[in-house]
Parts: sequence; structure tokens; C-alpha cells
Amino acid sequence: MKIHPIIQILVAFVLADIMGGILHWGEDSYLDYCVDLPILDSIARDNELHHYFPRSILAYSYLEHMTYTLPIITLFMCIVYLLYPKLIFGYPYFFVTFFVFSASINIIHRFSHLRECETNPFLKQLQKWGIFCSHEHHSIHHVKVDQKYCGIFEYNNYLLDALHFWRGLEYIVFLLTGLTPTRKSRYEDYAEIHTHLHENAKLKCPDVPTREEVKELEEILKQYKKCKGKDPSKDSSKDSSKDLSKDLSKDLSNDLSNNSSKDTDHSKDYLIRLV
Repeated sequence: MKIHPIIQILVAFVLADIMGGILHWGEDSYLDYCVDLPILDSIARDNELHHYFPRSILAYSYLEHMTYTLPIITLFMCIVYLLYPKLIFGYPYFFVTFFVFSASINIIHRFSHLRECETNPFLKQLQKWGIFCSHEHHSIHHVKVDQKYCGIFEYNNYLLDALHFWRGLEYIVFLLTGLTPTRKSRYEDYAEIHTHLHENAKLKCPDVPTREEVKELEEILKQYKKCKGKDPSKDSSKDSSKDLSKDLSKDLSNDLSNNSSKDTDHSKDYLIRLV
């Protein structure tokens, strides 16, 4: 059956986002920070770090954003080609589009953590139309962590949330395995280990975090979570992580005081000013 190229592209675009949203939902709902399994442990730590400090995503390169997505979608495409080669050649626009957006979904996710001063006019327009998730839209996920898992197309989130799609998946998982979701903490739930980076993120145009600063956040989070059986020699109490975060917060105190007159009302635009 022939399908118009535009229809193929649109369906692939929507489907790639939904599949990415399902993986995102799985990470947030069932992948614990302290999991001790190859590959999954790295994914779990990165995911928890992102919820602790969402702008940490900006410290990585575009290629690093595809560390997992590119190999996974490449393997998927190879399997489809080996099993159903005629399908690939019969619907080339679908598979090319599906490949591109599946591989780059974390790059588009990165865009949703850019502020207005960091966004170019073309991307800003795509976000205004809801084709890509805007900062305002995606920020809701970091405050209400049980919704808006799709990272590309805003309208997928509106539809799936309205249909209670994620609660339905959780019910199916519970029926099959007995597991219940353990949701990631909200942004404000980490308040006791917030640092100067979190304060800086309250500005309209905050600094882009460096790799060194993200490494410091990783250590704070590691101490805070205290995974049993992992690096006992380095394990310390949550109080230690609080002290470390307070020390780091001093580094930017002067800069923030200079900007306090511009950003005194942190309750205003709460969702779009923190993450």
C-alpha cells in the first residue's frame, strides 16, 4: 500500500516521540539511582542528576546526547532491514524520519532547557508552535513529575496526559509484575542540596554549567543518595552533601547579589525560571 511521503514523515515524527516518551517514563518510574546493573546504572545516575539540576544537560555535546539513542535506533533499523527489507524500501520517508528523531531526541530535549536569551529565532518559532517542546512546557515535567514525558512534540503530551496513558501503562506493569512506580523527585525536593548553580538558574539568562561544575553536582548527589554497597569508603551522610553544596554556593554569592534587584520575585514565572 502506498502512503504519501508527508503522511510517512508525520507519523514517524509522532511515533518517535511517543517511543522516546515511553523510555523516559520507564526511566523516571522504575529505574532507581542505586541500581547496580551495567549500562542501566549509568543511565539511572544521569537521569537523577538531570532531575536534581535540569540544566546539567547543557554541559554535554550533541554527540554525547546520542550515546544511547544512536546505537539503539541503529540496531533497531538493522533488525528491521534483516527481517523485513521490503518494509524499509517501501516506506523510506517513514524510516528515515523515525531514525533521525529517535537518534536526536535528547538534543531536542536539550533545547527545552534553553532560556529565551539562549534560543535562536528559528527554534523559538518551532517551540511557539508546539512542534518542539518549549522551556515553559517541559518545565512542568520537573515540577509535576508524573506527566509530560514526551520530549519533542508538545501535543503528544497533551493527548497522552488527557488519556491517562501513563497511568494505564503503570497499571499494566503492576498487573504483570507487581511493581509500582517510584517517581523521580521534583526539582524542589532537592532543595536541601541546592548549590550556587540552582541559584544562578533563577536568573533570566543564567550561566551555562561547565563539566567541572556538573562533576561537583554528581558528587553531591552521590553523597546524598548513599547507595548501600557502592563505594563504602567514599560513602558519607546527607549532611556532608549539604555542607559541600553550601560551600559551592558561596562561589556565586556576589554575582547573585548584584542581580538580586532584577530577580527578586522567584515565585513569579516559577516553572520557567528554575529548570
